[in-house]
Amino acid sequence: MPAASDRSEHSYRRVLRDRRPATLPGGDLAFNIGDGMDVIAVPPLTLRIHGPREPAMAVALVSAAPFTLAVGVSLIFGLGRRRARPAAR
Repeated sequence: MPAASDRSEHSYRRVLRDRRPATLPGGDLAFNIGDGMDVIAVPPLTLRIHGPREPAMAVALVSAAPFTLAVGVSLIFGLGRRRARPAAR
C-alpha cells in the first residue's frame, strides 16, 4: 500500500491544476446540456412538423437519428476486415 505522501501527490487538486484534464468537466457539462436539449426540445418540435407520419413514429425516428452513424461505423469496423490503427505516440 502506498504511503500517505504518495496518495496526496496524486490528489484531484493536483490533477485539476493541469489545464488539459481541468477542461474535462466543462466539456462534460456542454455534452450533458446538448443531451438535455435533445431529450426535451426535439420531440415537441417533431410533433409540430411531423407531417403525414404517425406522431410516435416521427418522434422515434428523430430520437434515433443521432445514433445511426455511430452504429453503422461500428458495424463496419466490428464485422468487417477493416481495423482502426492505434495512434502513434
